[in-house]
Amino acid sequence: MRDERAKHGYLALCPDFLSGSSPEGSATDSFAFSDAARTVIFQLEAEQITMDLEALVKYDRNLSATKQKVSVLGFRWGSAPTFRYATNDDSLAAASVFYGRLLETSAMSRINCPTLRFLRPK
Repeated sequence: MRDERAKHGYLALCPDFLSGSSPEGSATDSFAFSDAARTVIFQLEAEQITMDLEALVKYDRNLSATKQKVSVLGFRWGSAPTFRYATNDDSLAAASVFYGRLLETSAMSRINCPTLRFLRPK
């Protein structure tokens, strides 16, 4: 997904929230089985993910290529963190998610940017 966005001229920064969490202390692709990675995903703290996204967006906004307009995109389990981040950043240009779940209605109502949710056909 990152490569596809970059191919169209977007600056695409993709955090690996599992970095340092594998048995070898490496990134997501170092997990031997997807079940092991999934287990670690569900142990991640929502606040830590939000803080990591805040740091990435701050870095992104300081790059001349972004011109201060930043959007966040989440894929599968990244949908909830994407929406959660959007509830905390009023200057976000957009939030898009592919599959995944929504937050509670009260949280979703605090999002002030355009949102787009892609769903898989049944």
